[in-house]
Amino acid sequence: MQYPEDKLLSAPPFQPTQIREDVAVWLDRLQHGLALGRFAFCERGNLVPTKGVGAYMPSVFAMKIAWQIGIWDKWPQELRTALVEFISSAQGNNGYFVDPWLRKQTRPNWRDWAKIALGRNKYEAVRAYYSEWDARNIRAETRQNISTLLMVGVLPKFSPPFEISGYSDTWAFLNSLDWSSPWGSGSHLSHQIMLTVTNEKLKTIEIDTKEIKRAIFDFLQEIYHEKDGTWFKGDNVSNVMRINGAMKILSGLQWVDHPFKKHDRLIDLVLSEPFYSDGCHFTNSLFVLHQVIRLQGRGYRQDEIDDRARKAARCLMLHKKKNSGFSFHRNKAQVGYYTAKVSKGFDEADVHGTVMYVWACAIIIEMLKEEYSDEAKIWRIHLP
Repeated sequence: MQYPEDKLLSAPPFQPTQIREDVAVWLDRLQHGLALGRFAFCERGNLVPTKGVGAYMPSVFAMKIAWQIGIWDKWPQELRTALVEFISSAQGNNGYFVDPWLRKQTRPNWRDWAKIALGRNKYEAVRAYYSEWDARNIRAETRQNISTLLMVGVLPKFSPPFEISGYSDTWAFLNSLDWSSPWGSGSHLSHQIMLTVTNEKLKTIEIDTKEIKRAIFDFLQEIYHEKDGTWFKGDNVSNVMRINGAMKILSGLQWVDHPFKKHDRLIDLVLSEPFYSDGCHFTNSLFVLHQVIRLQGRGYRQDEIDDRARKAARCLMLHKKKNSGFSFHRNKAQVGYYTAKVSKGFDEADVHGTVMYVWACAIIIEMLKEEYSDEAKIWRIHLP
């Protein structure tokens, strides 16, 4: 979705100091009355459990938000310790982070059973669907929880599961992915890079990290399209998919030193696309521009990039709620997280929308740090 220009012009001003103060108070409200380390997903329409085992996601997002707006180190030590211990408790000795609450949401519901009974679906198909979602959830939560712990300087208790150990199996793994959908394949690649870095730090699994990285760089060079600076295979890959794929790949490459430093054509591609205000593409295109500046410095089409960042700042303020955080959708909180229902969709801030738009705020502030020099000393960008 694209916001009309008059909507963007009517957006509240982008004031990072006020955003920080509002979000900090809002986070306090989300944890009020709960066990130390637990946060609600949102204030009024929360459907995520705040007691018992599991439901780690709101706490993970709260940590990311607090760290990026510069209040993590100001939180009481007992709160920080409780958060780290709560999130770390999700990891089993097999290395995976598993959320029991989230797993329950990947089982057939009454609608599925009704369709099976009426012959509108087959049990095998339903089981395969939820099994795939369960595997996706576990992989994604493992990646997210590890990166959050690393963000605050904490290593996971166990080495995460590893699918590659050297050059040949890394190449084979990457080659087995569907690169006509670079967003998904790029996510898998980024995941493996982060796991490689984590295992390097832990030193508990025998892997040849140098050869793994060499295989990744060689493979990326093979599928690189110099014309627009993106990585994919096939003839029918949309520009949006290419940009989103580049975001995933660059998010992985930022964990390591790599040879892909020059990205003028990728800048051209991003700036050629309309400014979408949907959450994912909004942050993906912004992140790509930020990473390109980080790699090759300011200069190429800089005025247009800066204008895009200012427009992004106006856009995200349309999601900002008074004295609160951000809503995932413009006029309602996020209602779904994977296959789980997380809120009633009221017009209020939620931790999913806030973690996403706070990340965008941090990126914008760094991109425009001459304009926001004081705030640039406070805000931080996490490695996704």
